[in-house]
Amino acid sequence: MAERWTGAGVGAVDREPGAGTEGAAFAITRTTALLIAVGVWSVLNLVAGTAWAMGATGYPFVADPASPFDPLLAGLSAPLGAAAVATVGAVSLLAALAGGLVRRPGPVATAVVALLALASAATLLIVPGIRVLAAVAYTPLLLLGAPFDWPQGASLAIVWPWPVTYEALALTGGLLSAFAAAAVRRRATDGSPHPVPQATAATARRWGRRAVAVAVAVPLAYAATRYAWALGLPLGISDEVHREGQATGLWLQGAALASLAVAGAGLTLGLHQSWGETVPRWIPGLGGKTVPPTAATVPAFVVAALVTMAGLSFVRLHLAGAFDDFFAGTSWAVLGPELLWPVWGASLATAALAYHTRRQHPRG
Repeated sequence: MAERWTGAGVGAVDREPGAGTEGAAFAITRTTALLIAVGVWSVLNLVAGTAWAMGATGYPFVADPASPFDPLLAGLSAPLGAAAVATVGAVSLLAALAGGLVRRPGPVATAVVALLALASAATLLIVPGIRVLAAVAYTPLLLLGAPFDWPQGASLAIVWPWPVTYEALALTGGLLSAFAAAAVRRRATDGSPHPVPQATAATARRWGRRAVAVAVAVPLAYAATRYAWALGLPLGISDEVHREGQATGLWLQGAALASLAVAGAGLTLGLHQSWGETVPRWIPGLGGKTVPPTAATVPAFVVAALVTMAGLSFVRLHLAGAFDDFFAGTSWAVLGPELLWPVWGASLATAALAYHTRRQHPRG
């Protein structure tokens, strides 16, 4: 009886022994493509970091006295920050090159996965912050509101300056490194006599249900405050702050951002519902088709990274006393929900992992 491996994530493979090499070639191609992408990003970081350390222009981590939302590296001198960028680039480049040689478990595979994971964590935890999430959130508003010149005073050039663009590139590079680590690990262990144990679908469904509940509740709590302000209710803020927001139209923008959060919460439900695996039949052209697992997990991991990094930045700034005026008064809701964003991101990533596990083991 043919044994079957079924993979559903980055670097996954779907093949049967004796059925040819197409599945293996596909897996190698996907893993190699990820490693190439990581290699390109690493070379760019290595070159740019070296150039910035030597005084080249374009260093993205310059402190802005008018903004409390600077990234962590803004606290370092430019030479030190640039050296950190170059170091991460060198480490991830070494891992990407070595990853192309990995075909079986062993010390090399373990080292490659560890280095890729380290580069991913260093990039995601240090570089992206609040500004990149704000830029991502405001982009659809600007595109949809462009015919109406709304939001006033904002433009894509304003929300996407070079430092924020670099943060987005770093987020992409960090996620690519994480996906490449998973792909290399999968390729090294696939077909080995002692595969890495994985949770059954039933177990994944249980902890996935809890994770989805949290990942839905947090953005809905955030949205509730913004909708209340737009409707004229000063929920969790002072009357003075509420009047100022009404006068500038800020609460209308907040309601639009809240709608994005609500839409995201709705899509998160798909990580635990049947329509997250099979497209509902009432959708024209796609009804009844199987949802590619990566179509659900990759966006979920991206959003999880965005909100986690932004949330950690809010927590860091709060602990530094940047928001004391809000919490000392009656306007805690301006920034209070954002302090829960790391929980949102962690639960969303957990829900996506549970979904991935279920799709790998449909009969588990």
